[in-house]
Amino acid sequence: MFLKICLYKVSKYLKSFIIILIFNSVALIYALDYTDFILNSNRNANEQIFELIIMENLEESIQILRLLGMRDDPYVEDIIYKLISYRHNNFNNELLLENLLQTVILKNNEEIFLWMRMNKYAYFELIKNMYCFNNTYLKSYIVSLMEELNNIDIKTYIMYEMQCILNEVNSNGGYLLPGSKLLLYELLKIIKILNDSDYNEIILNIIEETRDIDIVENCRNTVQ
Repeated sequence: MFLKICLYKVSKYLKSFIIILIFNSVALIYALDYTDFILNSNRNANEQIFELIIMENLEESIQILRLLGMRDDPYVEDIIYKLISYRHNNFNNELLLENLLQTVILKNNEEIFLWMRMNKYAYFELIKNMYCFNNTYLKSYIVSLMEELNNIDIKTYIMYEMQCILNEVNSNGGYLLPGSKLLLYELLKIIKILNDSDYNEIILNIIEETRDIDIVENCRNTVQ
């Protein structure tokens, strides 16, 4: 009787162990298939992928956006439009967009050009919505892609962001937060490419108000 009880307990624990082992194996396969599915997908799967984005937790959703940025088919316009407009508690649209664009800007020039061509209308929508974004890292990635644009009037948007930078310098005792500093440097790069002296006044104002020598040097190298 004692032996039967022992065997019963052993078989019970063994069964639990096997179930846990199987469960973990399935979870691992699911994770692998999950990555493989997105990387090998195309625009026809975008609707299902967006459903995954809004269903998963933030960490998983960020990973999905990064995978989308690495996928061979660069078309994600529909997803960008949805991320701009989607509103829900604890749904960090800006952080997700930041991670998508962060992946894009790491591509080579040819791949970036293709991405911009395939998603140009959604990218213009990102530019137009910059004023309502709080995430300065997202803004800096949007600005960094502006050098790929041709014959698009972006002066209004650049001027607005430069004014926001000046306001932050004034309100923070002459300094910028790291994300804002990155944004300023990306704006200065675009201004230098545009070679437009209309930006000189606001750049000189930033030089005058800041206490950060690095900002002063970058602004001086840009001013016309």
